[in-house]
Amino acid sequence: MEWEDIKGIMPILWPILAALGILVTCDSRKHGPKPLPPVLAVFGLLLSLSSIWTLWPQPHSEFLFKSAIRLDNFGLFLAMLVCLCSIGTVMLSVDFLKRREKNISEFYALVLFAASGMMLMGMSTSFVTLLFGLEIMSIAFYVLVGFFRERPTSVEASIKYFLTGSFASGLLIFGMALVYGGTGSLDLSGIGIVRSGGEASPLLVLGLGFVIAGLGFKVAAAPFHMWLPDVYEGAPTTVTGFMATGVKIAAFGVLIRLFSEVYQSESAALRDTLWWIALGTMTVGNVAALAQKSVKRMLAYSSIAHAGYLLVAIVVMQGVSNDTTGFVDFSCSGAIRGILYYLLAYAVANIGALGVLSYLEHDAGGGLNFDDLAGLKTKQPFLALALCVFMLSLAGIPGTAGFIGKFNVFGAAVESSQSQTDQSFMLLAVLGILNSLVGLYYYLRVPIQLYAKSLPDDKKHWVMPARPLAQRLVVGACIIATLWLGFGFDIMNFGVEPAMKIVQSALSSLR
Repeated sequence: MEWEDIKGIMPILWPILAALGILVTCDSRKHGPKPLPPVLAVFGLLLSLSSIWTLWPQPHSEFLFKSAIRLDNFGLFLAMLVCLCSIGTVMLSVDFLKRREKNISEFYALVLFAASGMMLMGMSTSFVTLLFGLEIMSIAFYVLVGFFRERPTSVEASIKYFLTGSFASGLLIFGMALVYGGTGSLDLSGIGIVRSGGEASPLLVLGLGFVIAGLGFKVAAAPFHMWLPDVYEGAPTTVTGFMATGVKIAAFGVLIRLFSEVYQSESAALRDTLWWIALGTMTVGNVAALAQKSVKRMLAYSSIAHAGYLLVAIVVMQGVSNDTTGFVDFSCSGAIRGILYYLLAYAVANIGALGVLSYLEHDAGGGLNFDDLAGLKTKQPFLALALCVFMLSLAGIPGTAGFIGKFNVFGAAVESSQSQTDQSFMLLAVLGILNSLVGLYYYLRVPIQLYAKSLPDDKKHWVMPARPLAQRLVVGACIIATLWLGFGFDIMNFGVEPAMKIVQSALSSLR
């Protein structure tokens, strides 16, 4: 171990050190307000962001800890997204936990541990470090989901997540063992070199199938999605937002690194399998969301649909093989640019929407139904506007970041269809657009309730608690980012273009 290795993983170490500081200095047994734990958590995440800023941009990739971790702009970009989601989660959770008398120090430590595991996953180039980061993240979420132990739904969600997560880890480990048997290597680069040498062995293909199934559980891809609605509904709302964004960022980062090796040679069977998984995921998510009465459960099924849209880009992504390094250059891949931009747009809208719901749930007695939002514009015009903007972005309405994200993903599928004369890619893009139109129905139900419905008589004298400053800052920043990334390209050319340059810089090192 050298200093360069430690310096390269400082973005991962700062949250761990902050979490240990919280556990050592803060006593959860003492009652009353605890301002120190969230301050330490945000401070540790800001230090992580400063380390990312110091390391960015990397002129070339560096392998750390004997090629187990790869320091490049791609991994740093994913770490930056995780840090931003974590900061938003911590700030939203302060008032959310205080109002429920659950402001326990361990909550913030668990958020930091989960963030460090996600960052490690995004930088991993070995199945060993990937599994290590995955388990750090998963164990923290098992506890966070069941944090409200007095609520049966929270305990049920935690147990269900633990059982399905353990099963997914088992599939992943078994797949890794088969890949090792077929290639003699646990490094992703070793898989790529073996693949470039000739036809893949059946053991390798079977192992990759198990690995994809294990990761499919984490991103809630069909048919591995059944756990997600109950877990999202039972978890604390701020934890739901963190899961919906951070886990997707980490898991799709792993998928990009994995398939940058697998796609060095043609994998028709693998592409066909992913094609059907992508179609099934977006269709199941959208159709199931139509029947939901709970806003939180609707967002859970919509999260499944968004995973399907992202898988469209995984199916069509292409790289340019680099014979000297064994890696693939994705700097020219519109599909991967689309994935990263989509993750950014999705994270902003989801954190903001669930931040609004976490405030409103105080007087709704738990989960919110669509009817609970009726006439909210009268009592909380800012929150009504914010929730409307986030729903429009998730629906992919022009002028929002979500539209640009979907445009890039489906546009990449159309471009790949034209360049490779593969009409299946075009068909997948068309089916994805049709699924997005289905999603308009349940997303637009929220603005209709907010603005077209009147406030019920029993809520006309409803006095809502004062909104905390942290919640205002997070929701306000998410609104600005959603509109900035959506309108900037058309109006002042300062929104999408710089974001795309950052994404391009991140991808330039993935080779």
